[in-house]
Amino acid sequence: MRDPSVFEAAEVVVMESTYGDREHADPGPVDEMLAEVIRSTAARGGKVVIPAFAMERAQEVLYYLGRLLRDVRIPELPVFLDSPMAVEVTRIFSRYPSYLDEEARALLRVGKNPLEFPGLRHIRTVEESKAVNRLERPCVILAGSGMATAGRVKHHLANLIERPSSTILFVGYQAPQTLGRLILDGAAEVRILGRMLKVRARVARINGFSGHAGRSDLLRWLGAFRRRPTTVFLGHGEESTTLAFAAELGGEGWSVVVPRSGEVFDV
Repeated sequence: MRDPSVFEAAEVVVMESTYGDREHADPGPVDEMLAEVIRSTAARGGKVVIPAFAMERAQEVLYYLGRLLRDVRIPELPVFLDSPMAVEVTRIFSRYPSYLDEEARALLRVGKNPLEFPGLRHIRTVEESKAVNRLERPCVILAGSGMATAGRVKHHLANLIERPSSTILFVGYQAPQTLGRLILDGAAEVRILGRMLKVRARVARINGFSGHAGRSDLLRWLGAFRRRPTTVFLGHGEESTTLAFAAELGGEGWSVVVPRSGEVFDV
């Protein structure tokens, strides 16, 4: 997608604060990290399961997978997009190329869809999803939900989490107490679909896919206003992070509100 636009004027701003108290650590070369996970897992004869949000995150991962395959940096292997919503969103991305960045549009101009490549299968039905679990060969599975709290990814995790040959790859933020966060934090055993399962699969994480702005990016975006909005509402962040960012903005003279559940505001 294109980079975010800035604004010069607004009466009220509602913005996220996910990383309001810190910068993103340098994620390193995202494509090479993804390639390493896939190559090493395929060499072990395992599968890579990626819990992925259906909108934007799944498409971003597909974009990188396609590039890696075109550059012959990963072996040719099946890639399953196992999420009816993600399948439909991917179709919408392809229908509106004007919203994509220049690199993606350049591929389209030479007849290459950045979200399509040989070996990619869109999975829609439950039976097709079950068939993916029965496949006994290396492959990549993208499925929702992104924090592994629901959806088809739970069935794939139940099938693979006790296999040392496989890899669970996280490419997005995992909120506290979610299944994804428990696995990422090193739990030895987790409950999935009513069963306690040991975590024997490799667990990996790539931070560079995050769609959230770091602290300096948030400040830079706000700094584009010629006249400060009357109020900035902060949300979408853990409470301690949001309050810390609110305190920093307040100290610089911004009028900031961190809404509580059930509060009502007239604007």
